[in-house]
Amino acid sequence: MKKKICLCIVCLLSIFLCSCGKKEDPSLNFPGLAWGMTPKEAKEALKLQDEDLDVSEESGRGSAFIVNEFELFGIKTKHTSFQFLDFADQGNYRFCEVVAQYPDDADMDSVCEELKKRYGEPLPEITLYELNAFLGMFGPETFKDSEQIKVWGTQDVSEQIPEKESAAYYQAWKPFLKSLTDEEAWDTFIHTAKMNAILLQKDSKSLMFFAYHEGVWDAVKEQVARSVP
Repeated sequence: MKKKICLCIVCLLSIFLCSCGKKEDPSLNFPGLAWGMTPKEAKEALKLQDEDLDVSEESGRGSAFIVNEFELFGIKTKHTSFQFLDFADQGNYRFCEVVAQYPDDADMDSVCEELKKRYGEPLPEITLYELNAFLGMFGPETFKDSEQIKVWGTQDVSEQIPEKESAAYYQAWKPFLKSLTDEEAWDTFIHTAKMNAILLQKDSKSLMFFAYHEGVWDAVKEQVARSVP
């Protein structure tokens, strides 16, 4: 009987420890939000009123709102920009990027530790093709782990692209990324770019969240499904 009780305790402890070590958010969602939300849904989720917004605008296929002194990972930012794109060009803006700028005296090591608690350990390096999709600033640019730079990323884009549909995805994806000049560039992209990513730059006091590739993938997958026999 004692052996059975001990075995049960060990099993319960194992389950508890595994759950404690699990990342809270493997999709790298921004705290309190989910990728793909509309501007209205995001404002409601963050409990923001119009008077809380420094800027709120729509222009073409882009939409954004900016909040000053938004508390993020324990420290108030100077300003945080929440950015949305109309990937399908149908008037539906989807949450896909955040750019947060902290004050000059912000403790970025503290921000980094909070990021690790939520998203796990940083990656050794990451290549970003979407440095600011809202402004049309695309890479690729590789960022390597260092004292000043920390990066997080989800799965490679290739993991969402069935091999037999790769050519169709390439054609559908090209309008969204100017660097996809040929099939070789496409192959490099899908095996390098992450669906979602986070970039922390301590020296410039900035933190960026990226979900542009997830937005593109979600917008084109039905189009590809219709085109592939």
